[in-house]
Amino acid sequence: MADNGKGTLKKSGAGNVKSFRGKYRINTNIDFRLSPTAKRIVYIFLAALFIIVLVHQTYLRVKPQTQLNTQSAVIRQIYASVDVPAFVVRRESVLPASGGTTVVPCVENGGKVSIGDAVADIYVSEAAASSASKLLSLETLLKYYEGIENVESANLVSDIGIYNSAVLDSLLSLKKSILTGNLSVLEELGYKFSENLTKRQIIVGKSVDVSADAAAVTAQIEQIKSATGIKSTVTADKSGNFVNTLDGYEGLGSFDEIKKMTYGDVESLLNSQPSATGTSSVGKLITSFVWYAVCNVPEKEAIKLAVGNTVTVTVDGYGRGDIRFKVYAKNENANGYVTLILSNNELNEDLALLRKINIKIHTEEYAGYEIDRKALRTVDGEVGVYVQLGNVVRFKKVDIVYSDDSLVLSKKKEGESGYVCLYDEVIIEGTDLYDGKIID
Repeated sequence: MADNGKGTLKKSGAGNVKSFRGKYRINTNIDFRLSPTAKRIVYIFLAALFIIVLVHQTYLRVKPQTQLNTQSAVIRQIYASVDVPAFVVRRESVLPASGGTTVVPCVENGGKVSIGDAVADIYVSEAAASSASKLLSLETLLKYYEGIENVESANLVSDIGIYNSAVLDSLLSLKKSILTGNLSVLEELGYKFSENLTKRQIIVGKSVDVSADAAAVTAQIEQIKSATGIKSTVTADKSGNFVNTLDGYEGLGSFDEIKKMTYGDVESLLNSQPSATGTSSVGKLITSFVWYAVCNVPEKEAIKLAVGNTVTVTVDGYGRGDIRFKVYAKNENANGYVTLILSNNELNEDLALLRKINIKIHTEEYAGYEIDRKALRTVDGEVGVYVQLGNVVRFKKVDIVYSDDSLVLSKKKEGESGYVCLYDEVIIEGTDLYDGKIID
């Protein structure tokens, strides 16, 4: 090894290294080797430290935000109502039978007829009538086929979306009819669904030929007519809606004097008994499109109902939803009750059969955003709620239009800031809440 005076070491073999160590007295007796036990301790320590760091970092990334009990603000309607019995008064004309043993209607129950239209056929025997009873449904089916034959693509708009919607709507109507048990319109709705589906097929260029089906139905109709013995046919002497049954209350209640009805008149109708109907009639005609429901209502409830206004009424046992009536007249009585006359100008098969009914008259209607009462707070003299907007708490005011023990309805404030809005996440419960609080 050569020393240049600056302590530079040139690698020239093992002997030079030993000489260098000796010259500079480097101690090489320190042993950095660890015992197996010490190594295990170090490894365990390092592994534990790694796990702690990993868990901490993972927690920081995925730790959940503070969970609050919230409820979305949605519109709800609430009614204040009064339950009373009512009696239905119509202008009705009984259609007498002209001999024979069995009557088969020619018109659907509640269907419209004009003067001279056949409303029922009277047959000489039940066997003949049983065969003829198929005629009405077959004639309805024939009209359906004839309608399809008259449909041409030139008469249809080119937007297939319209027919997709029509098919879906008619299918939903069928579903609703089945779920509500309203099976009387099932056949009609079925034809409507088929008609809409056919129109959709035509608009996409598919050929629809029902001529063979129509011919087969026509042949069935002619065969039944030739095989059955019709003794007589009853025709309508007035225009109106035909009902093929009588309930025994026809003619009760003066239709023309309905506006003068009193408490006693209504009670007499409600307590009346039906007369025997017998077999001397084929049904009746409802000859006025306006009909009435009369009832006696406590004065404190009737004060909320103004003549000329429209009210919502729920009828027990009526499966087609609520009915909208007009308040036609209110007659004061000395016993704390008001005689209420409600009018309606809609008619279907189920409405045509109503007579003595229990009704719920909705005297007041409230609509607004439904909010749990527990969410209400008063801040700086303003009544409102805290809502969660992302990870920020905000205070919003409410305008209460209805309240009970469990909820309030807040009026919709279109265009006004600072009030509860649709789908706001209202905080039902929480502590240490304030406007602007950040939820971590």
